[in-house]
Amino acid sequence: MRTYEHAGEIIKIEMVRCGYTLDLLSEKTAVSPAVLRGILTGRSKAISTRCICALSSAFGYSAAEFIDLLSENTRS
Repeated sequence: MRTYEHAGEIIKIEMVRCGYTLDLLSEKTAVSPAVLRGILTGRSKAISTRCICALSSAFGYSAAEFIDLLSENTRS
């Protein structure tokens, strides 16, 4: 698993853009609300490949595009 320092912030922005609640995002991605909550609050910085793929699809990105989006905000 790779770590992304600001994943929660980016995912929150994407949730607003797409009009997703936590529960709706969980349904669309088949990622548990507990896992999503951990990422959104910053408790979990590591995100599995499966979760990256599911989130990228839900937000309309390819996995590579979504990783780039997450990584842009990780660089200093």
